[in-house]
Amino acid sequence: LLYADNANGQKQYFSGYINISGPIVRMRTGLISSTNEVVGEEVTPLHVFPNPASDRVNIEFDNAQGEELYLDFVDMQGRSVRQTKLNSGQNTMIQEDLNTFQSGQYIIRIISKDGVQTAPLIITR
Repeated sequence: LLYADNANGQKQYFSGYINISGPIVRMRTGLISSTNEVVGEEVTPLHVFPNPASDRVNIEFDNAQGEELYLDFVDMQGRSVRQTKLNSGQNTMIQEDLNTFQSGQYIIRIISKDGVQTAPLIITR
């Protein structure tokens, strides 16, 4: 997350990610109108291992609220290549089979009603 003043002196924030083999991608996500805005809870990061992976990957994430979650694998072109509904539970770890994936870089996303947790994944053969 990057905060900067725009041409009108307003605080503007940007979010994005970096692709090691390409440019930094940034997009404008909003203006900060005051310092009294509500800041969301810190999201527990995903733990993805092994990384790089070849045939299976372990994904550890937090679901303390026991809510409905979706696991999404996104390729570097932004396409969702697999999306799965996850069972509710707390401090969950799952193992995913990667045999149908091509070698390359992916983003793993855990999607809930409160937001998205992300982590990079490299698949090598």
